Amino acid sequence: MTHEPFLYENSQFKMAKKAVIVLPEIYGLNKPIKEVADRFVSEFQMLGFGLDYFYQVTKTQNDIPYGNFETAINIMEQISAEDFLEIFNKSVAVILKEYPQIEEIIVCGFCFGGKLALLSGLNEKVKQIVAFYPGHSLVNFVEDKSVVQVLAKKRAGDLDLKILLLFGNQDPSITIKDGSEIEEMLLENKISLQKEIFEAGHAFFNSYRTNYVQLAAEKAWQKVAEFVNYEK
Repeated sequence: MTHEPFLYENSQFKMAKKAVIVLPEIYGLNKPIKEVADRFVSEFQMLGFGLDYFYQVTKTQNDIPYGNFETAINIMEQISAEDFLEIFNKSVAVILKEYPQIEEIIVCGFCFGGKLALLSGLNEKVKQIVAFYPGHSLVNFVEDKSVVQVLAKKRAGDLDLKILLLFGNQDPSITIKDGSEIEEMLLENKISLQKEIFEAGHAFFNSYRTNYVQLAAEKAWQKVAEFVNYEK
């Protein structure tokens, strides 16, 4: 067990060679995120973790009710790319020290966490990225560059990295055009990419929110399953 306050852990399969780190949307390490980590564990027999990256700012565990949007936004605006990379890289080091047999780390993120999932790819231990509606991924966040730009430069031509992008076609926060620009930039840099679009809006995968679209969520998870079970 890692015993870190910013990590949720499901170590049912202690000797698994794959691990997933789930990055929340802006509401912290809540029940829905823990359930996603648990689902990766139960369905794919891997180690599962959830990362409360807001801990880097608040120094306490974060589980923000969905009605407290302003609180969540306030914390989000305080976290920098450097903050995230510091706590993410620390988490990877902690996990690998506890479970040295791990050969592959998958990162799955939602909304702001989806954007950070793309940023997590700067750590070369990350082999697969699942980004659900990764909002504002094209705006400057790492000095004068976007997370997509820095990822494209860092992992250009890296055959070990694979990315799955999942969007809703009615999502006002990340449009189809945004998704196409992300796809184009990554493919130009010879990064393996799969993009899927569903009949849904933002946060369609989260059954705890009013935006939930069951059919889209089920189809999206099937794509995740196919992606995670890819054999080299």
